Amino acid sequence: MTELATKLDQIGDDHKLNYVLERADVNTDQAGYVNAGIRKAVFYRWPKETREHLNKLALQLKLETALKAKLVLRAATKDAAEMKVAGLSSGKEHVQQSAATEILDRMLGKPTQKQEIEHDIKKPVKIIFVHTIKDPNEIVEGESEDE
Repeated sequence: MTELATKLDQIGDDHKLNYVLERADVNTDQAGYVNAGIRKAVFYRWPKETREHLNKLALQLKLETALKAKLVLRAATKDAAEMKVAGLSSGKEHVQQSAATEILDRMLGKPTQKQEIEHDIKKPVKIIFVHTIKDPNEIVEGESEDE
């Protein structure tokens, strides 16, 4: 049994244990006690030190779980890559295309997408720029207004 499992077994209170398990999956104390079915008043009757201890256990559980998941995924990475490459030899063109796109996206990054943003700003936009000439000590400053 791991050190964390021993600590969780020592909690001895199902409400507090449920809180730790739920708190490990959410970002706030409130979400933790709500998901665990604990009323706010009950949660805040627990001493501050107890709440802090339970939150530390929840964080430890979250990190340990994430580490285990990452190790499993890392071990499967080679097989997943080989599966994607094997898709290139599929008899179905859509499978080949999908595999090729995923491989390229993974290795080269997804292509950037241009986004146009419209706005209703009626004021002129003021752009201040600093341009360095060949001599880094000689700086020319300027302003430009664009409407």
